[in-house]
Amino acid sequence: GTDFKAGQTKFKTAAVEYIRTMGLKPKVIASSNHLGNNDMRNLSTAKTAASAKLRVKHDIFSAWQEDDLDHKVSIMFTEFINDEKRDFVEYTSLGFLGQTHTMVTYTRASDSVLCVPLMLD
Repeated sequence: GTDFKAGQTKFKTAAVEYIRTMGLKPKVIASSNHLGNNDMRNLSTAKTAASAKLRVKHDIFSAWQEDDLDHKVSIMFTEFINDEKRDFVEYTSLGFLGQTHTMVTYTRASDSVLCVPLMLD
């Protein structure tokens, strides 16, 4: 959301708004997150991960009231990538005559560098 890190939630919010303004109806957002640091440990319980997912879903979609939107999140601990976080997201929408439109984004960021503004604050 607003932790001034990778900006994934902010970007997803803008992407959904872009999709809607193109006249498309978002149907599925499938996100695969690869974490190699303490973020994964913090999201290791199903309850914590579900809470984070609901918070992100509310932040992104509340303005559009997309009740039937299927938002899937997969979180994997990938120790080798260490301080990085990687996010691969597929946005699938319906357009004219029910035709599907898919947009894919990929974000890769280093957590320690992303936290510098928080440490300076």
